[in-house]
Amino acid sequence: MLARKTILNQLAQRSAVRFYSSAPTSAIRDLLKDEFKKAMKAKNMNDINIVKSIMADITYHEKSFSPPKPADDESVYAVIQKAINRRKESAAQFQSGNRTDLADKETLEAEFIQKFLPAALSNDEIKVILERLLKELAVPQGDIKSVGKLLKAFWSEIARSKADGTLVAKIAKELLGTK
Repeated sequence: MLARKTILNQLAQRSAVRFYSSAPTSAIRDLLKDEFKKAMKAKNMNDINIVKSIMADITYHEKSFSPPKPADDESVYAVIQKAINRRKESAAQFQSGNRTDLADKETLEAEFIQKFLPAALSNDEIKVILERLLKELAVPQGDIKSVGKLLKAFWSEIARSKADGTLVAKIAKELLGTK
């Protein structure tokens, strides 16, 4: 009797169907895959390496959580922005080290990666939004805490991929008269 149950359990385990589902892919990820295919067909090793690097950064970002979770568009944009900033910093260091060839390479890579981000807001657009929020919130001038409130309101309204955080903070401080 015991042997029969064991055999039945083994058969049931073998025939069990497992369903796997994956998260829907984001538009930016599809764009990266298309760009990768295009670079592979053109045998452009520079573009291939750049896109592979970005995709590896995204995968690393996803697996850095416990348990791993798929990245949404906003977090993918943040990863891409970090890759751009990393290349710009490298270009500046190469420039200071009189290695213009490597600085130019890093700058070109940053420009290539930039096309995967949505169009950023201009300084004037950021200033208009901050001025409107300043009127709505009626925060006191010259107070550093006011900058935090203004930035919090700004980021609740605008996606982080649409504007550079340091630029927004700089404009907010200018409007509030703080340093």
